[in-house]
Amino acid sequence: MNSYWPEYFEKTKTYPASKLLEMAFPLCLERQHALDLGAGALRDSKFLLSAGFKKVTATDGNKAIKKYAEKIPTKALSFIIQSFENLQLPTSSYDLINAQFALPFTSPPHLPDLIEQIKSALKPGGIFCANFFGPKDDWSKEPNMTFTSQTKVRQILRGLKIIQLNEKHYSAKTADNQPKNWHIIEIIAQQKPKPKTSF
Repeated sequence: MNSYWPEYFEKTKTYPASKLLEMAFPLCLERQHALDLGAGALRDSKFLLSAGFKKVTATDGNKAIKKYAEKIPTKALSFIIQSFENLQLPTSSYDLINAQFALPFTSPPHLPDLIEQIKSALKPGGIFCANFFGPKDDWSKEPNMTFTSQTKVRQILRGLKIIQLNEKHYSAKTADNQPKNWHIIEIIAQQKPKPKTSF
């Protein structure tokens, strides 16, 4: 499937930013540093820069990300070519972590560790917005992808405050124009803010 991604990046490079991200970013307490996981052609990364984040780090396992990052003339954007399985996220570093149509492409044994890294990487009060594929998705027979029920999503997000969780079933074409039945679970969650100090 790795050979498919450069074509996918090219087909989606002009897509608008994720609507879920547009809903999530105003909830951030600060806009210092955002992380875009599975950033692809950087459509969400560009949105985050335009939304006022001082630094955006984009990650993707496919080296094609470099082509798109080099076309964005700002030092506020950095990118990392790294698979989710080998990603090491710094603790308490991000005001927002975005993962759109990315986490399902993590192999099942590695998703729990990745989610724990995401939790640890959020600053107090930091926002996590992402989507998961549910078990009724047409791709659910793919052995190297992860499909997650709403109950399981709630379990793996334990410790975060779930602000929004929507489960959707719909039919729509993929980026390469193939019909597909989608089962999507969208979430916006928040790391616990620092307790207020009283004097």
